[in-house]
Order: sequence, then structure tokens, then C-alpha cells
Amino acid sequence: MSTRVSIIDGNNFFHRTFWQNCDVKNFSKSLKGVVNTWLLMRQNSLKNQRVIMVFDTCKSERRLNLFPEYKGHRKTSLTPEQYEMFQKVFPVFIEICRKSGLNVLDGDGYEADDYIALLSFMLRNNHLVTIISTDGDFPQLIDDRISVYNPNQKVTITKENFENIFGFKQKYYLDYKCMTGDTSDNIPNIAGVGEKKATDYILEYGTYEQIVEELKMKNAGKKKPSVIETRVIESADLIKRNRELMDLNVVKTDMVLRGLVKQKVQGQRRFDRTDLFKYLCEHDISDMIKEFDKCKI
Repeated sequence: MSTRVSIIDGNNFFHRTFWQNCDVKNFSKSLKGVVNTWLLMRQNSLKNQRVIMVFDTCKSERRLNLFPEYKGHRKTSLTPEQYEMFQKVFPVFIEICRKSGLNVLDGDGYEADDYIALLSFMLRNNHLVTIISTDGDFPQLIDDRISVYNPNQKVTITKENFENIFGFKQKYYLDYKCMTGDTSDNIPNIAGVGEKKATDYILEYGTYEQIVEELKMKNAGKKKPSVIETRVIESADLIKRNRELMDLNVVKTDMVLRGLVKQKVQGQRRFDRTDLFKYLCEHDISDMIKEFDKCKI
């Protein structure tokens, strides 16, 4: 019988929980709110299963080499006080996760997406893997052994219910993402092609390559094809680059990343109550040590 493993997108979790508890004048209160939310989750929905937390602590070197504007021009709605508190609490939360004996993967030129994708591929043979995140990149990884739980929608996306949720088959998801882009990562879409238009094209024609082939045939002999159809036909280079930026299957052949994953997973620390207690004391939340004991991370 396969055991369950949950891989948590740590940045995604932190963003969702930090703002529910943030007090820009109280570091300990802001930190404690995040830690308490995590422990409740660990004691309830993640009880009796292996959990791995993965964080973004740097930008992807590979993606920046492909597209220097990757993740550029990001805007924030945070006040300077909120941003300062965020910057203080985030690294402390990561360190608390480490000191509690939790597997934590991050850094070394790779993003959380890369670690999560390769972990999923490496674990799927012996485990049922659930990725916990609202990030739109992970549905491309779904198969009969890998699912994605979206905490905002409170739904687990599986191979069986994928088409009901998205409106098209899972095998077209990467084509869909490449056409619609990703504003949060500064990856452009085909101008004029949003989620509905991309879905319509996929349902009518299939992959991007099939869409282009059909649109070329449809517009053969026309003096003036529609503007959007012309853009779709002429966007092969953009789609190729977007695919290189967004396709998480490329990690399968990355031996450097594979070595890092093995090293970080095998190097998991044991839960050292004294060490964790000392660290919690330094940040004025020592009263939480009993909560760590209860959930047995």
C-alpha cells in the first residue's frame, strides 16, 4: 500500500497565512500567527503522513538565462511597514521549519517549482504525492500518482476530475499556460489570448501546433485574417520560449538538481527540542514549544 507524501509550496503557504496574522508593530505576533497556522495544519489535515516544505529563496538561473526579464517588474501593494515585517518574519519561519526536523528544500539557483516537480517525479513510484499550492504551474504535473490541492478553492485536482475543473484535458495544460502566460512571473501571453480564448482554441483544435496548422488552413487565401488569429500563427517563438520557461518536465534530466534533492532530503535534521526551544525564545514565542511536541513534526 502506497504511503502519502505532501509537498508544500512554502512561499505560497506563507503568503496566504502571513497577511491573516500580520501586525506591522509586533514581530512576535506576526510570526506566531504563521507558525500556529502551520501547526494546526500539521496536526489535522497532514497528520500521519510525510511532509516536505519547499521555498523560493532565489530566482532560477536557468530561466533568467533564457529570459532576463523573468520575474521582472513585479509590483507590490504592500506598505513599507508591511514589507519590512514580511522580510523579517519569512526567513525566521523557514529556520523554524528546519529546526523542527522538517525536510526543507530551497536555494542553490533553483526555485520551489523545480524542487517540487523533481520531488514529485522521484517519489511517485512508491508514494501518492499531493502538492499543496494555489500556483498555476503545478497542474501540469498531475497524473495517476500526483495530485494538487488548492487551499483557496479547497479542492484536490486529480487526473479524474481535471477536465471538469479546467474544461479541457490535462495533456493540453502546458499549451494553455504558454498561450496565456503568467503575469506574476512576467511571462507574456499571446496578445489578445486570455483564458477563455485559449480554452476555445484547445477545445476546437488541440495543441498550439495543431491550432496554428488549422488557422493557417482556415485563413489560406484570405486577404485579411483576423488580428488575433494572425498573432496566434506568428507566436511560435514566444510559445517556444514560454514552454522552456514553464515546462516542469525538464527537471527530469537535471542531474545537478537531482543531487541537490537527494542531499537535502537525506540531510534532514532530527527534531532537537532544546535547539528549537532556544530559537523560539530568541523570537519571544517559546510558549509554542508544547505545540511542536504535540504535532510530532
